[in-house]
Amino acid sequence: MLKILFILCFIHFVHCVEDPNLCNRTEISILKDVKGETIEIRRKITECCLGYGMSESACKPVCANGCFRGHCIKPNKCGCYPGWKGSSCEEACSPGYYGPNCINKCLCKNNASCSPTTGDCTCSNDWKGKLCDIPSSNNSYVYNCSINSECQNEGECNTANGTCNCKPGYTGKTCNETCSAERWGLNCLRKCSCKNGAECHPVNGTCICTAGWRGKRCEIQCPKGKYGVKCAKQCDCLNRAKCDHINGTCICNEGFTGTRCEKICPSGSWGKNCLSNCTCQNGAVCLPETGYCDCLSGWKGHSCEMPCDEGTYGYFCSKKCNCWGNTICDKIKGCVCRHGYTGLICNESCSNGTWGKNCENNCSCENGAECNPINGSCVCADGWQGDRCRIPCKAGFFGKQCKEKSDRLSNAVCDSRTGFCHCSEGYFGENCNMTCDNGFWGANCSQVCNCKNGAKCDSVTGFCKCSPGWIAANCGIPCSPNTYGENCSLECTCGNNSSCNHIDGTCNCSSGYFGNACDQVCKKGFWGVGCGNKCECLNEGECSPLNGTCICPLGFTGSRCESVCNSGFFGNNCSNKCECSSDCTCHHVYGTCSCRPGATELNCNVTFGDEICSNYNCSCPLALRIIL
Repeated sequence: MLKILFILCFIHFVHCVEDPNLCNRTEISILKDVKGETIEIRRKITECCLGYGMSESACKPVCANGCFRGHCIKPNKCGCYPGWKGSSCEEACSPGYYGPNCINKCLCKNNASCSPTTGDCTCSNDWKGKLCDIPSSNNSYVYNCSINSECQNEGECNTANGTCNCKPGYTGKTCNETCSAERWGLNCLRKCSCKNGAECHPVNGTCICTAGWRGKRCEIQCPKGKYGVKCAKQCDCLNRAKCDHINGTCICNEGFTGTRCEKICPSGSWGKNCLSNCTCQNGAVCLPETGYCDCLSGWKGHSCEMPCDEGTYGYFCSKKCNCWGNTICDKIKGCVCRHGYTGLICNESCSNGTWGKNCENNCSCENGAECNPINGSCVCADGWQGDRCRIPCKAGFFGKQCKEKSDRLSNAVCDSRTGFCHCSEGYFGENCNMTCDNGFWGANCSQVCNCKNGAKCDSVTGFCKCSPGWIAANCGIPCSPNTYGENCSLECTCGNNSSCNHIDGTCNCSSGYFGNACDQVCKKGFWGVGCGNKCECLNEGECSPLNGTCICPLGFTGSRCESVCNSGFFGNNCSNKCECSSDCTCHHVYGTCSCRPGATELNCNVTFGDEICSNYNCSCPLALRIIL
């Protein structure tokens, strides 16, 4: 049995047969079998020549784009019907032309229309004849002028027939009309040849180009880098951008944007006006012109979405690995050490505490756990669990991976490695069910409490919980002044310098005050602590509520206000000296002078006879009075 490995084909055109468009060719196939022997097979094929195709049992020329108003006469060559032109006969004849491929120029005069098919002229009512060059009887352009002045725009009067001969660029019976937009010259008979919207001069047919065009007929675009009227303006587009020949607008190439195409597409976009979104993945660079993804080493695919196949690596996965021993193929670098190995030839295992590729990672295992050198996983020591062996066994479990179960006792702590249990602090007894006696705490209740002032001692920690009014570790310090209660956290409300009970906040009033907040002064007649002392002041003296001291009224003195001022003194505390003469007595309260008989004036220093004054009462004779 013959096994075919590959085929090479050669095509030779030999000669044409009876149909000039029909050709023969010979196809030669060269085959090789597994033994390397060559076999040649020849086959003669008759088919239409290049550029021709079979149609209605004959080889006819083929026009790739078709012929819309004509037929295909040669390969990719159309013969157009009269009135049509163009490579595919898709354009109608321009005004003024007719016939097949519009190659004939119309000869019609006086604005007559020309048939694009036959070139026949269709005259207006004012003209007749084959070319519409003979005025008809009703021609409104026949004016019958007699002198030149009757013809406008420098027209001349033909006195022989009475018509105005107009200057180039004008028409009408009196030459009063300018040529239409597409006509110029004598009698406006010449058709303008201006292109691209250019204005045609009615006199000489000169083309006045619009912006973006130049040339005699305004048929040529502005050269590259120029735009505007007469192509006088310079384009300022960047990055090989095209410039609109009319208005100078920059038409950016793929990958650029901005009014001058000065900006590269922002990251993530590409193409015309940067409107396309990049699809690149895995750090690939998106080319702004084409959107092509330039993959990083180790990736492939249209969007760099696929890692290299096993055994390949590098840029576009174009390289092949040939790894050995403790090496593996890395999609970026090629052959590298397997995880858990290092060294020049990858023959060294990771040292304790490291793992992974080239032993670059530090182990995070704790509490004596072993670290797997390949993946860094932790093998926990007895009594520990969790990814990093940071979690001790739950109560009631112990041993390797905390899978062993112990006879868990209440109020006991069991060793997570061995399962051995001992009583928790604050408990004792064979089953750890007995609490410490008052005054003891800790393991086996061996610690003595140091709490004072009625504080409670925690049997586990020995911590003292202070009674209200006390603080410090052993509750030996009373609350500071003006505070009281639990943890001395409350403020006293006692007034007038009164003290506060540090336990319950009760106010101990200062001398002279009473009430819950010591905010009331002792009532009149009482004084001292708790206002319990009765005042002993005489002669309406007032008693100080603080210390019981008597405040004497005017004219009195003594510790109890029991004495009248001594003679010659008066007023507050008898501190004022009288100014009365020796003949008078001084009032101990007000200091006023009282005269003896026969004396007058304020100081009793004026005397009168007995006939005038008697018993301190004076009387005057008639018509006299005493002037005091």
